[in-house]
Amino acid sequence: EEALALVGGGSAVVAVVCGATDCGSAGACGGEGGSVVVLPSCVGVRPATEGYANDLYACELDTIQRLREFTADRGKVRTLVLDPTATHSMGQVLFKILSAFSARLELFEQDVAAVALSSEPWQQHFVNRFRKEILEYEPAFRGTVAFRPDGEGEDVSLSVAARDAHFVTKLVRTASAVASRTGLDADITHVSGGRLHYTPGYEISRFFAAHDYDAAAPLEQWHAQDPLERQILYQLEGSVTPSAAGLDAALRETLAAADSGVLPCGDASVRTVRPPPGHGEGAVLVALWRGGGAVVLWDG
Repeated sequence: EEALALVGGGSAVVAVVCGATDCGSAGACGGEGGSVVVLPSCVGVRPATEGYANDLYACELDTIQRLREFTADRGKVRTLVLDPTATHSMGQVLFKILSAFSARLELFEQDVAAVALSSEPWQQHFVNRFRKEILEYEPAFRGTVAFRPDGEGEDVSLSVAARDAHFVTKLVRTASAVASRTGLDADITHVSGGRLHYTPGYEISRFFAAHDYDAAAPLEQWHAQDPLERQILYQLEGSVTPSAAGLDAALRETLAAADSGVLPCGDASVRTVRPPPGHGEGAVLVALWRGGGAVVLWDG
């Protein structure tokens, strides 16, 4: 429901691509009939078998006929929904129909959208190709949202491609709405746009250089910075395997030898932090004195 709201489904015609029998998405879209047409995956279509091409063609003709009968008095399809039970072969058939200009003009609206409700690679690839080859030009967008449970359980994926200048804002709103209703953590994992429109003969009216921008305030802030300390990093490697106690002693001796008026570290306080038994090796040694400090990290 939220996905349909994202692409402006409403009362528009929705085509739901299902498996051979089950189709939970059809019920979520309002059930077959009304403004929802169910396109079941063709049975008996098996890749890499004799007659596979003929089976795909027969499936394509049957799907086109079903769409024609449904859209004749209800209008063109506005949204295409891929149910998790839909088959890869059915996805091939649908994309071939969409790629044929005459069939797309006859059966689908110009700003048709695609929704995938599965993380299956072929469904994600379908939506991405839909964005690149069917919608193609901006403001075409494709967005993917992963919904993750707090405890055990598999992630639920939603991938949408639509032509909408406000797509990103609506995607964020949809992700938040689903998270609020289900209690799942929503994570927008991917957003990509369409191709830019090319304007032949376009000439830039003005070039902006650095001196065109007022940099007074940033420059004042930079000059007003007061560094608190200087940091120096060393990486020490050798053939001798050290120990936490040995490093503690070595650090104390080094600080005592380096003690001076410029670096008053002779009275530094040194502490060693080690992980609990059975939780890893190594140690972190921290030395602090007035005006400075040192940290030694040993990976064990």
